[in-house]
Amino acid sequence: MANVANLEKRLADLIDKESPFSIALTGEWGIGKTHFWNNFKEKYHNQFKLRKYAYVSLFGIDSLDSLKYEIAVKTHKIDQPEDRMQGAKSLFNKALDNVDLSKVEGKGLSLNIGKSLITSALSSLVSKTTICIDDVERISDSLSLKDVMGLLNDLKLEKDCQIIIILHDVKANEQFQEYKEKVLDDVLVLDDNLDILETFITDKRALDVMQLFYRTLNVKNLRFYNKVFINYKQIVTSINSLSKTSKEYILKNLLVIRWIDEFQPEIPLDDDKNFFTATLDLFHDSNRSFIIMSDDDFLNQSDELKAFRRYLDAFYPLFLFDNWAKHIISMLTNHDISEESIQDLLRRDVLSEMQLQDELAHEKVIDEFHSLELRPNFCERLYYSACTKIQKPEMNNISFYCDILENCNRADLAQQLESHTKQFIKNGIKSSQSKPSIDDWYRFGRQPHDRFYDFIKNEIENYRIPNIKSSLISTIFLKFHDNNRNGWNSSDKDIISMIDKDILEELVWADLDDKKYRKHFIHSILLHPVLNEIEGKREEVRQWIIVLLDEKISMSPESEAPIKMWLSSTDNLTKNLF
Repeated sequence: MANVANLEKRLADLIDKESPFSIALTGEWGIGKTHFWNNFKEKYHNQFKLRKYAYVSLFGIDSLDSLKYEIAVKTHKIDQPEDRMQGAKSLFNKALDNVDLSKVEGKGLSLNIGKSLITSALSSLVSKTTICIDDVERISDSLSLKDVMGLLNDLKLEKDCQIIIILHDVKANEQFQEYKEKVLDDVLVLDDNLDILETFITDKRALDVMQLFYRTLNVKNLRFYNKVFINYKQIVTSINSLSKTSKEYILKNLLVIRWIDEFQPEIPLDDDKNFFTATLDLFHDSNRSFIIMSDDDFLNQSDELKAFRRYLDAFYPLFLFDNWAKHIISMLTNHDISEESIQDLLRRDVLSEMQLQDELAHEKVIDEFHSLELRPNFCERLYYSACTKIQKPEMNNISFYCDILENCNRADLAQQLESHTKQFIKNGIKSSQSKPSIDDWYRFGRQPHDRFYDFIKNEIENYRIPNIKSSLISTIFLKFHDNNRNGWNSSDKDIISMIDKDILEELVWADLDDKKYRKHFIHSILLHPVLNEIEGKREEVRQWIIVLLDEKISMSPESEAPIKMWLSSTDNLTKNLF
């Protein structure tokens, strides 16, 4: 991998010789090629054997004469500021201003010829010069790349110059490929710029978080990190009360949100063969309302959202979007860094500083256990820390913490922790509006000897459905229909079994986004897989629908023709259900 140190060594060897050369320095967009080169020139300027230097960007240059002119007037001694030559440039510009163009053009000449003569005179300044040409991919349509490469080759061969060409990935630049073999001595690729982050991220904690993001998500665009750091400083410098853990939490959210917004990353699904594009739409519902995603909510989210969260796990375990993330999105899209809104978030404890401190304390106590170096009061600290972790996804871990306490001869604490956890389980299952699934509690699988698995399973088996609202049954069928008959859960069986004719009537004549597809929706009701799991229920629902359609004809006789034709084509909704 060509990282900063390797490239610096290769370039230092080249510029420490007087021999002419021409090389390309390439890499992906935003990786910091120009930044790298400027740092290199500053660091190694004493080793430049050719004591003259010129840096020219092709952006805005529209002719070969203009390029020659820029190279000439930008040439200066390597140990002097570039602006020492600006007087010469002003002098030649003034000379051009004094040319009587009407007389020149009357002789069949043009201003370009005048420039050509001047740049020819200036070109004598360019011999034995290290020349850096940047922004090749931004070359003007009126400037031929062939002519540019020819000029640079002439400067190398005839003027003994050392040429460094900075451009985007050579492999992606088809036009450049044509001249690569003829003109270039080598192509150097910058594909690991992690060290460059240290040159402009001045906050050590921020640098650590960004380097972790870089390593785990493989995002190498330096402009991205610079923009994130600017936003981060805007926030943290405006609020003195932010703790270190809160600052880290903010920065992680900034990195994730800006990454989604700027790059729309491709995220693998479970099989790693199918991918989806992540955008900020992922965190809004169909009404464009922001989804405040708690850990329980996560279990009910889309497969894409779950896959996204798994993808971030190495950088941001159990990633959650909350009101702080919502504020960051608003800040980035509306360019609003209102201190008042941030203070409001703090007042409502959206940053959950206590929760962050609890998480930090938990990590420390678990690190003690795994490092085999337990500090005083370890069991008490583990117990209190474990109590803050009692939630659905943590069942395996809570069981493990109970085991640790028992092995540390603190069965009393283990029993208390187990008691608290079982009460949490009972409350969670009791308050559920539908029959829970054991997978809700063990979505990552069950560890051997887990002490809560059988308890949860027994609580689920004894679960009694509360009074079911018709809206809940409607939601189940509408979701199945809206997801192209893919969104269904066998755990809905007990709820669907409670459907009756009155509830079905609300469902059949529910408001639909596109009413012309009502027949399609009614077909979806009959095709719901769970109806087949309840003996006789599908036929019962079909009969009710027939009765409801007859009642519709009685109330609105003009509906008779389309209803009768539909029932005839489907043999009373028994076949040809599309």
